[in-house]
Amino acid sequence: TKLDSLLSSPLVREAFGLIPLEEIKKFCSRHIVLFEGKPCLLVGDYKANNINVINDPSWRINGIYDFGDAFAGLNEWDFSKFFRHVTDVYPDMKRPFLNGYKQSGIVRKGFEKKVRVYDVFLVLLTVEKMMRAPVSDSEKIAVLRKYVDVLKENIFIVNSL
Repeated sequence: TKLDSLLSSPLVREAFGLIPLEEIKKFCSRHIVLFEGKPCLLVGDYKANNINVINDPSWRINGIYDFGDAFAGLNEWDFSKFFRHVTDVYPDMKRPFLNGYKQSGIVRKGFEKKVRVYDVFLVLLTVEKMMRAPVSDSEKIAVLRKYVDVLKENIFIVNSL
């Protein structure tokens, strides 16, 4: 499979170091079922500079920009990147963003788990894309190592839910 091919790459093995690659494969096999459901339009790139917020009298979203990465999928997919990037910069934004989202969007049972699982798959897609990038092996390994903690954290959290 594509996942086997990706995880058998010597560069990925070197970059991921102590993460047991079999654990990643088992995790993906167990959780692929979470991708079933009715798709909707996703922004695909929620991050701080793509979300305009105002504080009048409380924080609220005033606009969302950059639909260049838009695609159809399950709504939880959009939150994986958001939780990892936006809430790292603005940790107090997570709860109000979710509360606002719940007013017009659907937050299904198992939302947190799905977001974490989707983030694992998003990281693996990013790794796959990085492997095709026209950069040196040392640059690839440096970037790939940045994702090791994200994978470990998400796999640990999902397995404990």
